[in-house]
Amino acid sequence: MMSINTLNTELEAAHTKLASALDAGLPTRTIRAKIASIESAIADVVDIAEKARRTQSEQNASAIHAAGTELMEFEHAAIELATASPELGLLGESLPAIECDPSIAAAAHSVASARAVLIKEESIYSRLQAAASKCQVRLNEELAKVAVIKQRRAAGDRREDDAGAMTLLEDDIADLERLFSEAQQRVNSSAPLAQRQVLEAAEQRLVQTRVQTQLRIANERLQLAERAFLSCYAIQRIAERATGLHLSRPSGAYRAGIEFKNIVSRH
Repeated sequence: MMSINTLNTELEAAHTKLASALDAGLPTRTIRAKIASIESAIADVVDIAEKARRTQSEQNASAIHAAGTELMEFEHAAIELATASPELGLLGESLPAIECDPSIAAAAHSVASARAVLIKEESIYSRLQAAASKCQVRLNEELAKVAVIKQRRAAGDRREDDAGAMTLLEDDIADLERLFSEAQQRVNSSAPLAQRQVLEAAEQRLVQTRVQTQLRIANERLQLAERAFLSCYAIQRIAERATGLHLSRPSGAYRAGIEFKNIVSRH
């Protein structure tokens, strides 16, 4: 299939031919059929390109979604591990499962999107760097040829074609220096600094969202532990009274540890 540029060139030529035929009073049916054929081919190429673009866009979106989901699951697993309270399980308390937090899902999706953009930009940046490096290698090769000629002539080995060779080399070097400068400018302008900053900011937001969610879950489990303690304490007090102990001493037999007392006194 012809490229869109080739087809546009052919279409322009056909229109020029049509204008000439009309000006000269010549038959135009064949030319018009040619124009219609080219326009149809252009429409097909555009349609194929658009379908390919949509397919690629859908694949990219699917990949980002999968990466975001995986990252979200990783963060929730980290929260679950950080807030694990096996002691509550020993007391018979059932820990509620950590549900998917929409804020973590959104933050994880932002990180996945930023990573995908950065990977794409870094790929472009790498290709431009490779092109600039290739140009620099060629420039160094030509400079080395000039150095060889100068060293040879300095040693007394002078040849008739040296002047012509030097002129050609200097012209090539000038062009290569220009091309290298342009290539290096493209490299500098394509450095994905902004994309890296966007990713860093997204990763920081994800970390902050995770620790906030972790704090909320920890608070919920601490409150559950408090209810379990109060329940056990009530059972203990009932048992004391049933045995006739500490009827006149409300403090009972239980003595809280100093660490527990300090925590309660601070809160």
